[in-house]
Amino acid sequence: MSIRKRGKAWEIIIEMGKDADGKRIQETFTFHGKKEDAKLEEARLKHELFYGKFIPNNKATVSEYLKYWLEWGETEWKYNTYRSYKQVVEQYLIPELGHVPLLKLAPMKIQEYYTKQVNKGELSRASIHYHHRILKSAFNYAMKQRIMRDNPTFGTEPPTPDKYRPLLLPDKEYIKVFSRLRPDPRYISYILSVLAGMRRGETCGLRWPDINEALKFIKVEHALKREKGKGLVLDDTKTGKGRIVPVSVLLSMELDYQKQRQEEWKEVYKTDYHDEGYVVTWPKGNPIDPDQVTKKFNEVLAELNLPKETRVHDLRHAHATFLLEGGADIKDISDELGHSSIAVTGDIYLNPNVENRRQHVDQLGQRFIETSEQPEEES
Repeated sequence: MSIRKRGKAWEIIIEMGKDADGKRIQETFTFHGKKEDAKLEEARLKHELFYGKFIPNNKATVSEYLKYWLEWGETEWKYNTYRSYKQVVEQYLIPELGHVPLLKLAPMKIQEYYTKQVNKGELSRASIHYHHRILKSAFNYAMKQRIMRDNPTFGTEPPTPDKYRPLLLPDKEYIKVFSRLRPDPRYISYILSVLAGMRRGETCGLRWPDINEALKFIKVEHALKREKGKGLVLDDTKTGKGRIVPVSVLLSMELDYQKQRQEEWKEVYKTDYHDEGYVVTWPKGNPIDPDQVTKKFNEVLAELNLPKETRVHDLRHAHATFLLEGGADIKDISDELGHSSIAVTGDIYLNPNVENRRQHVDQLGQRFIETSEQPEEES
């Protein structure tokens, strides 16, 4: 029998195999509680021993478990997911909850954490709710691994996220931002976001063959992402579906300007230029990490003393807002942003809706016509 009574506790004996002489190797653990719980603890220990992830006793802390969970997730999740989870775990969850014994973590303790974060006011309610989702996912995995019997987040009430409202700048401020960004190689990424409603990863993953110059539309089918161990890779869009967006007069001008810049870069770098067909590139032709697009945008906001809460992604929201103000149909805008369930990947013909929407994006272009002036690039 692998479980036996020892005073007021239970002794759990785990078989660890045999040594070189054929003798049995055993590990003994003490468990306080009911016999039924001792059996669950025995199953947990055996399971983790079998899979090579062994938490040796029931005194393991939340910190130890979350690190173990992250180690598992590093090979299972997408790179950005892992990076985001790791940041939250290390910056917030471990400092506040890490010292608590894992099997003694109660819903009340987690609820106290949520309340504390709300009262501090440093994080949005949406961010705190995101922390809740991370904890819930982590402890769901613990239940599957037979490490925990219950998920302590099930008895909590995380704060309801406030409805997200993009922070849009006045037109004159956007013109300042674009003027400051124009000399930078990343400039065309921001223009594609505000004039075509594309996500930053979609702009970085856009290639010249994706642009139909004759019919003036873009096929948005891919996004550039960074994956651990692989670097930058071309992946599907966020929804996994392609879409067609119209090209306005101003956007067409900006794309021509980008082609001109790339031709000049080719002349400068010659054989050192890496032409992979991307629209958004560094001067040597290599693609740009979407994180670098965000970095430069934030730098310019700081230089111009504009609200730091403004995000690159808000340029995409600005696109939709301006189209609505111009009278565009909401269904057309949904198609434009890729929120529709209608798949248009591979469609080489101009959708009638695209022509209908072009008149609105042309109107949108007029709002930023000042940015079409091409000043000398800074050396």
